[in-house]
Amino acid sequence: LLGIEKGEDQYFLAQKIFDEKLSVRETEKLVKDTQKPEKAKNKKKDAQMEAVYRQLEDRMKSIVGTKVSIQRKSNNKGKIEIEYYSQGELERLIELFETIK
Repeated sequence: LLGIEKGEDQYFLAQKIFDEKLSVRETEKLVKDTQKPEKAKNKKKDAQMEAVYRQLEDRMKSIVGTKVSIQRKSNNKGKIEIEYYSQGELERLIELFETIK
């Protein structure tokens, strides 16, 4: 986080890291991605899409009860990652998905 110049940006990222319980590697990637210069044109659109995906992550997090990450790729593709922290939690998640059938 020390690589981020603005104090408010550091605070925002620190909150995100805490809320999502990010690992050191995930934090490093987040800081690196934050520092990449972006095209001004796409920046506004990306910020809007980022907010939409953040809301989707929060919705899924409330449904499954654990951390959920959505990683977007091009062509409307991506990956959803659901974390679990014990064997019991994994079994609970599997039972939850089985009820969807």
